[in-house]
Order: sequence, then C-alpha cells, then structure tokens
Amino acid sequence: MVIMYILSFALLGAQWELADTHGYVLTNFDGVELKSAIHEYVQQERLNQYTDSIISADYQNNSTAYDKIETSITAGVFVVWELITLMSGTHIFSVLILFGIPPIFVAIFVVTYVFLLARAIIGYIRPGL
Repeated sequence: MVIMYILSFALLGAQWELADTHGYVLTNFDGVELKSAIHEYVQQERLNQYTDSIISADYQNNSTAYDKIETSITAGVFVVWELITLMSGTHIFSVLILFGIPPIFVAIFVVTYVFLLARAIIGYIRPGL
C-alpha cells in the first residue's frame, strides 16, 4: 500500500514538474487527459492578489490594534509550528525545500515519514499488535 502511495505521488510530481511546466499532456490508458485538480482549486490569480496584499501590508479597514494582534498571533503560531516540526523530525523536510527540491516530491517523503512514525509510536505503546 505504501509503495502504491509513493508511486501515485511520483506520478503527480512528474505531472507537476514535467508535464505542466513544459506543456506536455499526460493521458491514461484510455486516452483521457490527466489534469491536476489542484490548479482549478487554487485559483492562482486570487492567491497572488492576497499574497501581494500581505507583502505590502495593505490591510484594508484594519486598525493598528488589529495589526498588532495579528502579528503576535502569527508569531505564536510560527513558534508552535517550528516546535512541532522539530519534535516530530519533519524539520529536515523544510531544509529539502530550501535546497530547491520541488514541494510535491518532499510531500511524498513527509507523508510516508509521518505514516511510518505513527506506526512506530503505536508499536512502542502497544507492543505485539
């Protein structure tokens, strides 16, 4: 099951990095075009608009107090997230992304690692299952 999961993500990674980037069309055995539903769900233009607003700190109709609360909450969430990634051992995957490895391939490793980590924790808690 884990091998099929890894192979399916490898196909998604190949589609994301090769087919979508260079304009190739991947088809299945019946000739039906394989398209990533992610591109439809993401709404790239809308996401770019929100990102530009965040980068330029253009918070429409927000008071200064709201900006301070938002900044402190964001900082707190970031610290908690870093602690979770450090304690679970998944922080190294952030380093892989910084090295330029495509996120879809890193996702293969992350989900497989978390699955095997959960399996190991269950085995340590209840040996013999």
